[in-house]
Amino acid sequence: MMGKQNQVPVVVNAEEAVRRTIGNGTIVVTSSNCAIPQLLMAALVLAALDNKFTNAKFLQLLSIRWPGGPDYLSSALAGKLDLVTPFAGRYSRRRASQRGAFIPTDLAFAPKAIATSKFRPNVAFVQVSLPVGGRYSLGVEAGIIYPLAKLADVVVAEVNSLVPRTGGIFLTDDDVDFVVHAEYPVPEFAQSEEDDPVGEEIARLIAARIPDRATLQMGIGGIPDRVCKYLIGRMGMEAGIHTEVVSDCALKLMDAGVVTNRFKANHIGISISMAVLGSSATYAKVHNNPGLELYSIDHTNHIPVAAANDRLIAVNGALEVSIHDGEACAHWLNGGPFTGRGGQLGLMMAAACSEGGMGYIALPSTATLRDGRVISRIVPRLSGPVTTPGGIPKCVVTEYGVADLTGLATDEIAMALISIAHPEFRAQLLEDAKRLHLL
Repeated sequence: MMGKQNQVPVVVNAEEAVRRTIGNGTIVVTSSNCAIPQLLMAALVLAALDNKFTNAKFLQLLSIRWPGGPDYLSSALAGKLDLVTPFAGRYSRRRASQRGAFIPTDLAFAPKAIATSKFRPNVAFVQVSLPVGGRYSLGVEAGIIYPLAKLADVVVAEVNSLVPRTGGIFLTDDDVDFVVHAEYPVPEFAQSEEDDPVGEEIARLIAARIPDRATLQMGIGGIPDRVCKYLIGRMGMEAGIHTEVVSDCALKLMDAGVVTNRFKANHIGISISMAVLGSSATYAKVHNNPGLELYSIDHTNHIPVAAANDRLIAVNGALEVSIHDGEACAHWLNGGPFTGRGGQLGLMMAAACSEGGMGYIALPSTATLRDGRVISRIVPRLSGPVTTPGGIPKCVVTEYGVADLTGLATDEIAMALISIAHPEFRAQLLEDAKRLHLL
């Protein structure tokens, strides 16, 4: 493994970069989501299949398989190149459920947790935009890659001329050992446009409770998108954005003038995020956009930083909510990781600490299993680990209403949640509450 010998990055191709940096047992962290450095990742897979090394691991925040890309989670790579992640997506869920691959940490603490663990990276593969004045923008993701790249012994920058240049934090020539030149479009992140009357009603209920001058933390998916739709007509709202991910819907709010960021406590006048996921039109809009900056996850999700903003509204999803004390599970299903803890806990705590803030857990009242059975997502006890504890002030929202659990007694929490469960399950939930001595 060869690191920097001077202050000028060495230009190599992807295969050479892998040859000079990856060996037996190497741990490499890479940009993730739509920012995966495709040339480097493809070369890494080919080298592993060619038995150039063994027992190497790669860290990614969220793995996706880009169109035409190799299956870098294939079982053929087991023992040669294995995934380690704090967050599983559709592509990586199966691999993340295997022993030793999943780090169950809230994302606010992920860089520190990884840095002090056996998975501290030796090498970083980072996708960046074209440099300006010796500074490389992180493009569409700062995530965990920025702080972990600063710790790595060797940094390889895949400089993609089609990656948008975003502000906030940068790598410099002093940080980078090798440069690989690339030119391919950033993968688009498809937003669901399916008709969803349940999600529509949940979004309407949440949007109606968001005050003017709120600072918004909303993820990606159907419900956040629909909340944005209801907010677009709120001219004069003067909202701010302090979030994990900026998507198409957030850009629409910025374009509509609903977001001004004038009343934030920090990053005044600027929307901040750790990543951008969206369409090619969104990537074009964030390029050299002074109204948006990307920061690493340990800044965007740092509780004191987020909570300093008054009226912080955090909207998050869950798989289940328990009537026992309102605790929620959002990351575990059928005995294994379904996603990851994500940033839910830290951001719900930040919203609870924010003056006038509120955290929302949004979920449909029911789920349909593969065998066709319909089950309640308001449950007596969680079937998996807790993502957000019951003791954090919050509202739980289904299509049947809003249960504000702030300051409620145990019996009141149970009754409030039963009242927003699907009507067909309320009688059974009442019996469950009595059995658990909640009533």
